[in-house]
Amino acid sequence: MISIKHINATEIEVIGHPSSSTHYPEPTTIPATWQEHMDNQEDKWMTRHIIATTEMPSFVESLRKNNVIAVSDGSGKDRIGSAAAVLHCTHTGQRIKATTMVQGNIQDQSSHRSELVGILMIVKIASMLHTEFDLTGTLITFGLDNDEARKTVIDEYHPSVKKPDYDIICDIQKRFASLPIKFNSRWIEGHQDKTNTDYDTMDIWTLLNIEMDIDAGVHRETHKHDNTNNIPLPNERTTVWLDNKKLAHFDKHELYSAVHGRAYSHPTDKRSWSCLQFWQIRETLSDQALTNIHWHVLGKAFRKYPNGKQRWLVKHETGQCGVGRMQLRRKYQDHRQLPQMQTKGRNDATHHPMSSHIGNHQMEHSYHVFEQLADKIQN
Repeated sequence: MISIKHINATEIEVIGHPSSSTHYPEPTTIPATWQEHMDNQEDKWMTRHIIATTEMPSFVESLRKNNVIAVSDGSGKDRIGSAAAVLHCTHTGQRIKATTMVQGNIQDQSSHRSELVGILMIVKIASMLHTEFDLTGTLITFGLDNDEARKTVIDEYHPSVKKPDYDIICDIQKRFASLPIKFNSRWIEGHQDKTNTDYDTMDIWTLLNIEMDIDAGVHRETHKHDNTNNIPLPNERTTVWLDNKKLAHFDKHELYSAVHGRAYSHPTDKRSWSCLQFWQIRETLSDQALTNIHWHVLGKAFRKYPNGKQRWLVKHETGQCGVGRMQLRRKYQDHRQLPQMQTKGRNDATHHPMSSHIGNHQMEHSYHVFEQLADKIQN
């Protein structure tokens, strides 16, 4: 089932079923210190593995003087994502580092999402410091090796809800907007250590990126069995849930396919069957055929047809066109036979007009006309 929430300044509205409030925890008291942020459960998946090897007042002073840079990286393997981020003082070596598993359903996991979570951790750490030490007007420059993720979060336009990782992108952009801190970004050429092992020739941005890549990979291997189901984020105004799982973005075609392709059903109640199960039984398709058909490609090809052809094809494939059975059901005639089929009891499904002797004759005639046209073109 699907449920949707919308939050504004005064209300939380839950639509659909299930409408369990466990999906949508009430906003808690806003943390006022670094430690309260660390203890807060709302973003615990990001703050659980934060390590601060620094004296906070001196680190914040370095941050105000623009002596701190931020670098992140994401890692993904076997649909399991992780990320690492660091705020590093270039003068003293003091730092705050964080690693985390990437929250998201299996189909959402990607290197792009992991990179976005790395950026999100940088913004989260900055907001935690600002809460206690007031970083108004401070400039923080962050770098990463995924230029697409970098450009996505700094884009001045709101992302489309269809965009993959919409939930993370939207949350980052709203955190940017809510903080009186200026964020700049830069791209870092990634994986330079694969072709160059002379670390003395690398700048600090590259070295930190390599370090974060290693840390993210180690964290993933250590925590790969942790639960990483997608969760609601604090700045999401609207969330869409399907079978108790929050979707990372909203695409009506994918959502439709997911709803109609679900597996649970009652054996004798067709209304509870999934769409695929219904057509498998109706068309006597084997399990192998059902798996081998590339449904998404067929859907894309179908949507390229003109509306008139789409309507005709749907009617024909579903048996809703003017065959004898449908003519009888619609009370246009008092028997199930097609006008061309004189034999009583002959099956009147949609494929029979094409497979009958009349259908075969029409096909032969069409083929003959085609050959004549082909000869004219050649000559």
